[in-house]
Formats: sequence, structure tokens, C-alpha cells
Amino acid sequence: AREAVPLHAGVRTPWNPVLDAVDLVAGTSLTGVVVDASGKPQAKLQLSIRDAADTTAPGSQVRTGSDGTFATRVPWDSVRIVVQVADGWRQFPLLVVDDVKPAAGPVRLEVPDPSSARGGIDGRVLGPDGAAQRAAVTIWHQQARLWREFETTSDGVLHIEGVLPGALDLEVRAEGHPWLSLGTREVVAGQTLQLGTIHLSPSGRISGTFTVPDRKSTRL
Repeated sequence: AREAVPLHAGVRTPWNPVLDAVDLVAGTSLTGVVVDASGKPQAKLQLSIRDAADTTAPGSQVRTGSDGTFATRVPWDSVRIVVQVADGWRQFPLLVVDDVKPAAGPVRLEVPDPSSARGGIDGRVLGPDGAAQRAAVTIWHQQARLWREFETTSDGVLHIEGVLPGALDLEVRAEGHPWLSLGTREVVAGQTLQLGTIHLSPSGRISGTFTVPDRKSTRL
């Protein structure tokens, strides 16, 4: 349930949402099979299924069987399907397919060969003093519309494999340092994007006093 609720200082605003019931039994049947580039069925893969019109809304999940097939029911006319290895949510998915029409019949999803269809990212993060820096690199994949986050090693080394080709917005985040935007970079299938050495900037300090109504001031 979604609603715009205006809030006013000093006033408690009630909100009593009524949730819509989604009758999956009465939905459209979505069936298909997942295979690799050679046509071999892919078992135990996780499929995340969302409404193609609103991929941020919750969806359903289903796993492929031993013969690579899957079957579920969805309440949407068009869906987005994200295929990935089981429990592999931190990595990039194997395949992203948009605008799948369940009513059109069984779908065949082909997972491309990762050695030729994927790319990679390499780099190293250093602090202002030149020492290796642990950091997290957040990635927004523009075409796949997915967020992912990867961490460097204790030596500051960043090594990411299995990256979907496309335009990626990159940002480096390390505790005690300003976040560093690397802008938009392009990952090409079969190639590794070299970020080189990433130098973080020194951090500044801020101090002050905040005051809570009817209470004593507290130092930051």
C-alpha cells in the first residue's frame, strides 16, 4: 500500500493502510526452461520475477528443477526475470530479461557463456598516505537497473568477475574518508575494466552542538 501522507511538526499523523490481496492462484501461468549456450538444462537456479512496469515492487521467486524447467503464477501481464545462482545475491545475475509475456506461452531463457559474455573490474584503493585501504565499491548498472556492492581485500585490491556488460555508475566508500564518485564506466564483454590506483582524499572534521526541545544541549 502506498500513499502520500503530509506530516506537520508537533502533530501525530495517523495512517491506516489497507493492503491489496494478490491472488496468485487467479494469476497468469508463467512456465519455461533455463538452458546454457549449448542447450543444456540448468538446474537449481534462482529466478526473481517482478512486474515489468514497476521492478521495485515485491515479486515472486522460483527455482529451476533438475530438467531446468520452472513454473509459477504471476498477477502481471509483463514481467522482468532475473536469473542467478542460488544464494548468489551479492554477485551480478546470470541473465536479465525484460518484458516477458506470461500469456504468450513457455519461455526459453538462455544463459550465455560467462567467459565471452561477461566482463570484469580490477583496481586498487589507497588512502591519502598511500597505504592500502579497505573500501566498498557500489555499482549501479544502468541497463540491468541493479545495485551491487563489492569489497576490496585488506591490501586494497578490487577484483570483480562476472560483470554484466553495460554502463556502470561507480562509487568508492571507505570509513573515515569522503565518498569518491568514479563516474560512469563501460564494461565490455570478454574484457576487464582497469580502474588503476584509486586515491582517497583526506577527511575533514565537523563539530557543533545540537539541542533537543526541553532538554540540555549535547556536544556532537
